[in-house]
Amino acid sequence: RTLTNRGYVLAARREYDRALADFDRALELDPDFAVARNNRGLALVALGEYARAVADLDRAVALDPGVALGHQNRGRALAA
Repeated sequence: RTLTNRGYVLAARREYDRALADFDRALELDPDFAVARNNRGLALVALGEYARAVADLDRAVALDPGVALGHQNRGRALAA
């Protein structure tokens, strides 16, 4: 969870490459951690990597379908 939190802060600072590295490592440790997958998807959207972003956000929604924000983020990626 620490890596995901740090990645979130880095993404908020628009340091997307560094954020992706943290999200990647977090997902190596727990591939089913929906929050890390969602946040990586958002960082990928910011970098214009829409296909990868949608794949991550699809998986995040599948892992935790009750979280409305995941659906919203997926819609944003699809609309981009």
